[in-house]
Order: sequence, then C-alpha cells, then structure tokens
Amino acid sequence: MYNLYVPKDYDPKRSYPMILFIHDAGAVSTQHNKTLTQGLGAVVWAEPSEPG
Repeated sequence: MYNLYVPKDYDPKRSYPMILFIHDAGAVSTQHNKTLTQGLGAVVWAEPSEPG
C-alpha cells in the first residue's frame, strides 16, 4: 500500500516533481497510515509556506 498526496489546486496539465519517501523498518505495519507518523517524511512539505 502507499499514500498519495494530491494538492488542492492540482492541474493535470502541469508537470510536478515526484517525491518518494521510503520509511525505515520502524514503520512496517499492515496499517497504511503508519508510515505517515514515522519521521517527517509525510509532513515536511505540508506547510502552507511551501510551494505546492
């Protein structure tokens, strides 16, 4: 399983970078949300000040 973030103002005609965050073994679980709580990988670009 994986989590996919899609910006509110997503435009399919625009090109976006792909950012892949690979968690370490501490987040291995059958719960797909578990990887979102490990480290800052899921939230590092989630600040409103960051371009999206």
